[in-house]
Amino acid sequence: MEIPQRVRQNLGLTGEGKGSWIILEDINESEWPGYDLKMVPETGEFEYGFLPPLLYDQAARRFVELAEQERVDVTPRHDDVTPRHSVRDVAGLIRSALKTPVVAPRLRGPHEPNDIHD
Repeated sequence: MEIPQRVRQNLGLTGEGKGSWIILEDINESEWPGYDLKMVPETGEFEYGFLPPLLYDQAARRFVELAEQERVDVTPRHDDVTPRHSVRDVAGLIRSALKTPVVAPRLRGPHEPNDIHD
């Protein structure tokens, strides 16, 4: 799912002519925080900003649809060679969360949230 240009700009993901995407067909299961996290150069933090609630909701609902169609893989990024959680488990958690009002996760960074709905 492509992140709309205005959202990318708000998050500081402004690569020339390149899009940014939310990959919904693959879950990276990892320890948090993981060894592979990279800091945002301008802030020294790991987070870029807010995802608008509408975009977050759309991505979560689409993920659940794909998971129910068995079109999502889990890739372990920890010491275990097998995933600790099934796609069905993750989809169930997301589905339960969607029954309550959507609150986008805080992705801290230099940008403040706004209502960007492209």
